[in-house]
Amino acid sequence: MNHKAIKKYAEVAAFVTLAGDMHRRAGTELQDYAPRISERLRTIGGAELPQVAADDREAFETKLAKTTEKLTRMMDLYVGDEWDNPVEVLEWSSFYAGAAAAHCAVTDGLIDEDDATSQAIRQAVHQLEGLSDELLRLTIARLGGRPEPA
Repeated sequence: MNHKAIKKYAEVAAFVTLAGDMHRRAGTELQDYAPRISERLRTIGGAELPQVAADDREAFETKLAKTTEKLTRMMDLYVGDEWDNPVEVLEWSSFYAGAAAAHCAVTDGLIDEDDATSQAIRQAVHQLEGLSDELLRLTIARLGGRPEPA
C-alpha cells in the first residue's frame, strides 16, 4: 500500500482513538445533555483499528501515536478540566469533528475497494461523518434554531 495513504489512514485512526478518550472524560454529563453524541463517541472509540500489513505497521503505528498525542494536547488545551461544561465540550467536539471530516475527505480518495485496511478506514470515516452531522444539529438546536430531530 502507498506509504502516504498509510499515514493518512493512521491520522483517521487517531481520531477514532480520541473519540473513546473524549467519551470517558465527558462521562455522564455528556450523556445527560447530548445522549446521541455520547453514544456516537462511545461507538467510534470502541471500533477496532484497522490491521495493516507487516511492512506498513511501523509507519502506521508511529503516525498514529504522534497524531493521537497532538490531538490530545489540543483537546487538553481547549477543554482543560471543564469536561462538566457543556459549552466547552460541544465547542471542542465540533472542532474535533470538523478536523476529522477534513481528514476523512482526504482518505476517501485513497480507499481501495479491494483492501481490508481501506474498508476499515471507510467504516471509521462513516462514523466520524455521522458525528459531525449530529453535532451540527445539536448546536443549531441549542442556539434556538430548528428543533433537533428525534
